[in-house]
Amino acid sequence: MTTYPSELSPQVALALAQAEAGPDGLLVVSPEGRMVFRNARFAEIWRFSAADLAADDDEAALEAALERVADPEAFITRVRELYQVRTGARDDVVLRDGRVLDRHGTPLFDDGGEYVGYAWYFRDVTAQRRTEDQLRELARTLQASLLPPQQLRVPGMDVASHYRPADTDIAVGGDFFDVFRLGANDWGVAIGDVCGKGAPAAALTALARYSLRAAAVHNFDPTDVLRELNTAVLVDETMEGRFCSVVFARLELDMCGAWITLACAGHPRPIVVRRAGWIDVRGMPGMLLGLFDDPDLAVDRVGLGPGDSLVFCT
Repeated sequence: MTTYPSELSPQVALALAQAEAGPDGLLVVSPEGRMVFRNARFAEIWRFSAADLAADDDEAALEAALERVADPEAFITRVRELYQVRTGARDDVVLRDGRVLDRHGTPLFDDGGEYVGYAWYFRDVTAQRRTEDQLRELARTLQASLLPPQQLRVPGMDVASHYRPADTDIAVGGDFFDVFRLGANDWGVAIGDVCGKGAPAAALTALARYSLRAAAVHNFDPTDVLRELNTAVLVDETMEGRFCSVVFARLELDMCGAWITLACAGHPRPIVVRRAGWIDVRGMPGMLLGLFDDPDLAVDRVGLGPGDSLVFCT
């Protein structure tokens, strides 16, 4: 229990009481390096003994902290830097025992702008960081399961892909692509984007990818493949109000190159880059899938020769 002088104003007394009751460890250091205030939670979080803090000396506390942090050099360098430049900062401090502390530092100034000390706030976020790491790993695993293998191969052609989600945190994106074999010289190529992110988007992505694969087996026309996907989305009650944009193409290899038959459903049209350097946007704009019983879709057919490229994007 901490006691305070009786002459404290009610406002200051309330602030100090809140500091003691809060989840954060709080330390205030004077410009001379003296601990002018610390709450009990500060010692608990850092697991400091009474001897570590007996002198109210910040340097002594820093020496004790260096024995506990995973990277002592980075820790003390950052503290010295903040004391010198007198700016605020927020980061994580990893301890040797595996715990993670959220560290928030801020300089203190009086009404006249004079520097009067530095305040540190520490919160144990070990469980939170562990949960976040698990969610990120789950998201990466889920996203990887919705994409084809990294090594995509079509005989006689070079196939390359680049997948870079805009959200690099924990959300599962709604973009997908696929390349799969349909016959001795036939391949299916798909790219699309589903509405939303996270688990609902992942569910629709899985439905779209595997419905396309199944429909392409018994439908030669890409518009028929897309219509089957449209029906699959409409009849699935869990997908109510959800939709997707897709390009599906059937690639047929021949002795001189390949023929591509494709259809677009509300998705950016693919681009043919000819060996000579000029480009050709292919496909007809079509309607999104999952919104209408009979979407307006059209087929396009284009030939690829040696040195030509077909580029899909989302």
